[in-house]
Amino acid sequence: HNLIGCASARGMSKPIPALSALMPAYNEQEVMPVALEEAVSALEDLCDQWELLIVDDGSTDRTPEILSEWAGRVPQLRIVTQEQNACYSKALIGGFSE
Repeated sequence: HNLIGCASARGMSKPIPALSALMPAYNEQEVMPVALEEAVSALEDLCDQWELLIVDDGSTDRTPEILSEWAGRVPQLRIVTQEQNACYSKALIGGFSE
């Protein structure tokens, strides 16, 4: 995996050199924009290099569209889509195997 660096405003190193985070999602259209905003902000504040892997577990609402919009704006986001809902644990396993 290629982690994408984010520059510090003052060129100082951040507390975490590199981090990959995993977020499962299923029909999260109501909370996904806020969750992504908070996650991206925290990762940028804490990490020199980071990626956020989001596993969409077969959502049937607007979650896939929201994720696609965000992935187009934030290159550190990687979206994995499971066509059918496979349950939370399988979403996590799918994400960890990426």
